[in-house]
Amino acid sequence: MQHRPVTLRRRTGEDYASLIKRPLHILALLVPLILAFEIGSRLYLTGESAPIQTIRAHSLLLGFFRDLGIAGPSLPSIAIIFALVIWHVSVHHRWSVRPAVVLGMAGESLALTMPLVVFFALLNMALGVEPRPAWQPDAADPLTKLPWKSAVIVAIGAGLYEEFLFRFLGVSAMRLLLVDLGRISAKTGTITAVVLSAAAFTAYHDVASPHGGIDAMKAASFLVAGLYFGAVFALRGFGIAVGVHVVYDICALALAGRTPV
Repeated sequence: MQHRPVTLRRRTGEDYASLIKRPLHILALLVPLILAFEIGSRLYLTGESAPIQTIRAHSLLLGFFRDLGIAGPSLPSIAIIFALVIWHVSVHHRWSVRPAVVLGMAGESLALTMPLVVFFALLNMALGVEPRPAWQPDAADPLTKLPWKSAVIVAIGAGLYEEFLFRFLGVSAMRLLLVDLGRISAKTGTITAVVLSAAAFTAYHDVASPHGGIDAMKAASFLVAGLYFGAVFALRGFGIAVGVHVVYDICALALAGRTPV
């Protein structure tokens, strides 16, 4: 009787580092956030909260769909889900999700938020100012007047739709132009795309000084945050980039002294 040698088949792309960048695992991480925003925006971002309910990235996406003749407040969320499903189908990955991987992605989102929080805390200490988040809220900022539940929903929406707009679409599109069409190296193209998206992310926010001109500290803070989110996107994928952005914005609310009401 002839015995065949036992061989161990290694499934390529099935390790944690690969799975966290796969669209189905990204979708599994983001669906709870999408549902939280869709439900929370209807519960807590109405009435007096309505004027700032539409995060600008959310508004831009809604405007894009309106220009196509499509209307509906949930279209940006549908767009994220649709993009990830189409991506998954196009690469022919298996329709299976490992819960441990999704939990690991959530843990990474928490852990990778800390360097950014610590950086701004140390920077503010060095400058001798009170600990404040990157967006430097003041009494005139409408977000500081929201009940904490409404503010958390805004933070979730900002993480979802800003990362979708600036990283998932922005970095990916610029990388396509620079690397695939421009034929520069993948490393150089990715770094350039991350820097350009961070610059666009900074310009997208209000960095005007109350005294006129540009608030250099606020602009630099947004640029640093944009570079960090872009680096997380490039190294750890879209899902963790969204997670870091959401957790950071929630930490920023806490640093701003918000208490539940």
